[in-house]
Amino acid sequence: MAVITAVILLTVAIVFGIRTKSNLPAEKPSKTLGEKKTPTIQKPSSESTEVDPYYKEAGVAIDERFEMEEPMVKEMPEVLETLKRMAEKSPLAKEIYDHHEDYPEALLKLAANRVDSHSFVRHFNSRRGTTAPSLEESYPLERKFPLYIQWDPRWGYKEYPEDLFCTIACGPTTLAMLLNGYGFETTPLDLMEEMRSNHRYVINFGTNWQGFTDTLKEKGFEVLPLAMVERKFLDHLKKGEPIVINVGPSIFTNGGHYLLLVGTDENGAIYMNDSHSIRHSKKPWTFEEIKPYIRAAWTIHQP
Repeated sequence: MAVITAVILLTVAIVFGIRTKSNLPAEKPSKTLGEKKTPTIQKPSSESTEVDPYYKEAGVAIDERFEMEEPMVKEMPEVLETLKRMAEKSPLAKEIYDHHEDYPEALLKLAANRVDSHSFVRHFNSRRGTTAPSLEESYPLERKFPLYIQWDPRWGYKEYPEDLFCTIACGPTTLAMLLNGYGFETTPLDLMEEMRSNHRYVINFGTNWQGFTDTLKEKGFEVLPLAMVERKFLDHLKKGEPIVINVGPSIFTNGGHYLLLVGTDENGAIYMNDSHSIRHSKKPWTFEEIKPYIRAAWTIHQP
């Protein structure tokens, strides 16, 4: 009888072990641009709907079902309607929608416009004000310029008099990606604090271009305006020279926004690091898709 019991227990243990391994998130290959970096955090499965264990470990908690995303919404009735539709497919979206009165409007808008922000928004009330800055990418794209996301839990919950880091810090976050690509070890939070202290980040306005430029020049960079000509964009990107662009209200955000163009492939597709969207950062773009939204562009050189 003891032998039979032992055999049964061993069989259960083996089956449970197999199931446990099969549920582990799998690494996915990603396109590389420029100098490769070894990923330091693991990417969860795209079928994941509850990603809290990953969220607690490092980086941004990701639900990659980007097909749930709709055109940008801004007004609260549209925001709530969008969240209601998302709630039919996502348990996290349902939690947010069912308790929407517990969240600031800015975070409800973030959740309605970015499906991959749902864990961040869901945990706002228990983690507001907390920070844990580090240099690892928010999402491992293995590019020379790391991708940092504004609503990364390591800095996104930081509160300022005017709003949360996650909603106002595209300038410092974009600048952090750029500087880290050139060997400067600085986090988005470091740069936000630096730029606020020297008035290069303006309260209730954001990062003005002069502040962005002055910070780069102070660190030894040359910043030059770039004409809206596809050939010029591609020439700079092929040489490994990043381009910073500023866009107005668009498919990217409901307000002004900075984007870092980081490279191109053999077909002339352009890749960007968008601090407000993992989907946009993974997507190959044509120049014609981006051009209508660009208000200004600059090349960045390190002499």
